Amino acid sequence: GLRGTGGPSEGVRELEKYALVLQVPFDAVQSAAELVALLERSRSFDAVLIDGTGIAGRDVALLREARALDPELRLEVYLTLSATAYRGELDALAADYAPAAPSAIALTHLDTTRAPAPALEHAIDSRRPLAFLCDGPDVGAHLHRPTPDKLADLFLRGRLA
Repeated sequence: GLRGTGGPSEGVRELEKYALVLQVPFDAVQSAAELVALLERSRSFDAVLIDGTGIAGRDVALLREARALDPELRLEVYLTLSATAYRGELDALAADYAPAAPSAIALTHLDTTRAPAPALEHAIDSRRPLAFLCDGPDVGAHLHRPTPDKLADLFLRGRLA
């Protein structure tokens, strides 16, 4: 299922739409206690996707508090970065989210740039693997696992073929 944090913002409404399309449950939580309870109820799921607020301090604090409430909590954190961002922005975001200990990177907005090299170089320099590449809004059609061919296309052509 898809899980979101925060109030009924435009982002939450968008996630609700994705959940409907994917035919999966959706919940929005406001606190670490709610997140821990939600994850406990979701133990039978293969995966639970949690979308943060995009505010590093709030997201990191929520994760830290959730882990304090349940030391057995297993979360794999992916840092989501836009391929349209400048190198300095990417470095700053990574620094802001470093306390969350992201294990991989999801690179988005590959459909809106022809110059993804700074984001790819950031991923290489961070020594975090790329988990996903996204080149559009359709999760089913535009979310890709990186392959050597896809990465070569990005570096040489500036887009996924």
